Amino acid sequence: MHFVNYVCWHGIKIACMIKTQMIIMTLAERIRKIREIRGLKQSNVARELNITQQSYGNLENRNNNPKLETLSKFCEVVKIP
Repeated sequence: MHFVNYVCWHGIKIACMIKTQMIIMTLAERIRKIREIRGLKQSNVARELNITQQSYGNLENRNNNPKLETLSKFCEVVKIP
């Protein structure tokens, strides 16, 4: 049995797993996918977020947990209302 609670934040559906065996897209994967769909390069997004490209790459590779302000700015950059 799967128990998943979905939270919508700025149009990004984030799954909060309670108990599940299903595979879900992580926040980092969603961030990467949105950037790719918008046709943006990591370096361009990083510049707009005022962080290094390495820091942004770490965010997409799940090496860092993004701050709420970074996520909010990301939504502005990729034009998510």
